[in-house]
Amino acid sequence: LLQNCVALNSSFSAVESDKCSVGAGTVMEHCRLSGSFSIGSNCLVSGIRGKWNCPLKIPNHFVCQIVKLQENWTDILGLPKGDKHESYVCIYHNIDDAIKKHSTCYGVSFQHLFLKSDLNSSDLWDDEKQQLLWNAKINPIFQDGYLDWSIFSWIENMTTPNSSVDESSKASLDKWKTHQRIALAQLRSVADASFEFSYRVDCQPIFKRRNEELNTDIAMFDKNALTLTWKALDNTIIHSIKNGSIDICSQAFMLTSTLLTNLSEVINMDKSAEIVFNRRDFITDLKSATKELQVNDFQKILLYRDRLLSNKPSRSDLLECAEAFEEAACQLTKLCVSTGVSVITKEARPQAGTWVLAEAPARVDLSGGWSDTPPLSYEFGGKVACLAVSVNKKKPLSARCRLVSPGSGILLTTESRNIDTDELVQSDSVHLKTVKDISDYNNPHASCALLKCALLIYGLLPTIDYNKGIENDGSSLQPFVDTFCRLDNVGLEIVSTSKLPKGSGLGSSSILAGCVLACIGKCLGLGFGEDQEDNDSLTKAILLLEQLLTTGGGWQDQVGGLYGGLKLGKSEINRIPMVVNVEKFEIPTNIVNELNQRMVLMFTGQPRLAKNILRNVLRQWASRKDSIVHTVKSLVNGAHESIEAVKCGDIDRLGSLIASYWAQKK
Repeated sequence: LLQNCVALNSSFSAVESDKCSVGAGTVMEHCRLSGSFSIGSNCLVSGIRGKWNCPLKIPNHFVCQIVKLQENWTDILGLPKGDKHESYVCIYHNIDDAIKKHSTCYGVSFQHLFLKSDLNSSDLWDDEKQQLLWNAKINPIFQDGYLDWSIFSWIENMTTPNSSVDESSKASLDKWKTHQRIALAQLRSVADASFEFSYRVDCQPIFKRRNEELNTDIAMFDKNALTLTWKALDNTIIHSIKNGSIDICSQAFMLTSTLLTNLSEVINMDKSAEIVFNRRDFITDLKSATKELQVNDFQKILLYRDRLLSNKPSRSDLLECAEAFEEAACQLTKLCVSTGVSVITKEARPQAGTWVLAEAPARVDLSGGWSDTPPLSYEFGGKVACLAVSVNKKKPLSARCRLVSPGSGILLTTESRNIDTDELVQSDSVHLKTVKDISDYNNPHASCALLKCALLIYGLLPTIDYNKGIENDGSSLQPFVDTFCRLDNVGLEIVSTSKLPKGSGLGSSSILAGCVLACIGKCLGLGFGEDQEDNDSLTKAILLLEQLLTTGGGWQDQVGGLYGGLKLGKSEINRIPMVVNVEKFEIPTNIVNELNQRMVLMFTGQPRLAKNILRNVLRQWASRKDSIVHTVKSLVNGAHESIEAVKCGDIDRLGSLIASYWAQKK
């Protein structure tokens, strides 16, 4: 539709793409086009909007511009007042017409125009002495944004050499002659410049986000369509990197992954390609690309896919490539939530050997979950209503930290305890002595991986690029520990404790991460803001930790557990890096008591890793299927309604909303 032309601050909604076209060399600005339209080559089209009664058609080499007129434009020009309507003028002439001369009009001489159309000078000018295009009344006035494009259809016919004048052209000309028209010279004093400026500004939000469904059916069976699709995605990736739009680049990678997955379902090859997909090299180059954000690095990544597709890939080859491109999207998403949290050193801290304890409740989400997950949270805007809850009147999540002097290395322990008896159910420990001992920090299944990520977030290894891989680095960790703790020959011990079943769905991992970060910070005199009790900065730090851990995840768990009571968490649409705001609400004691009486907490015995569920949700979101867009809207709306139900004490209504929420999440 828009090949070899320029569109600035404009939107196009084409229901039937075969009935819409724009010629090469055309420039469009500040337009909102919908329905059928045909715009010729080398045109300048500006400000087209409103409704029209027939297909828009602009010939080659024409200027067409719509401008709003001031309310009192008739008074200014000394014309009779009409009914009160919003009035617009449509400037319409050939791009080569000389405005300040008496030479051409619509690309032909005035003599030719008068001869063929039966117009005369009195139809265009009030002043017989000065007959220029500048003061020719050829620009029609339209009311209330309703544009009758048939009024121009005579022009193309009558200005084309050797064309005959048909009845429809005569009818169009008659309509044009009887229509109210003004000259360019008059427009200068009656144009509503303030309105036009506001309209152009209002056009801009259209381009921030449009949730349109990705339909790859044609590309699956049409080689040319598939080639064009790859080209469009590649151009989006390269241009977004050039412009610093990392979120858009991430989305393009996710769509590339989706397209590769869909392609694997229709591929006929079962045997692997001669050149199979090299995942290890891809990930190595991906890490370099996401660190430097250079166009050449991203072009190199795209070559992996192109080489594979050119060598008859198998289903397994395509699926492996799709997974790698999905990983690329996740790495870019990580950059979008990297809010630049800085670690601040405090002087005050407890003596070595003193345990620092951080405890937190669990959380129950009432509605809005998944809308907090990047990139959905900043592409659509997330809202989650949640409650902080104790379990059996206890805070079930905690972490403790202490300095050991003299000591060496870092002893990490994760433990699970019974909520009622506090009896140890299971524990896992690891003693970090070398740099490579922390190398599996990004494997959620590794021993104490969450605690390792917390140490890296605080800057345990400031001089080592652990993103490049440190699995073979056997150097001692002790110099880093001494620097980190600001003491010599010191050790560090960190223990995290959960009294909830693993995978309970109560936000235990994220809230536990908050406890771990909080106790480390208090023990070592570190923080993420001026105030060590700053939950806003801690929430941001947990987002970074989960991206480092590769579990992804949003912000609802930490908001639900770190902020007491009832609250509404919100992330703004199109805000990169992502920003989370929390609005807290006081709940009267009688409503709290009724909630406690009517809410029952059960564990199904079916744990799950949130990472896997998240990936499935984000795959659906990437394709923008109508069903998932509708569900996300419902989730966000439900968050507001749930807050209001709790505030009003309407527990029956809350129960109904939670039932709907459960159905939506399924």
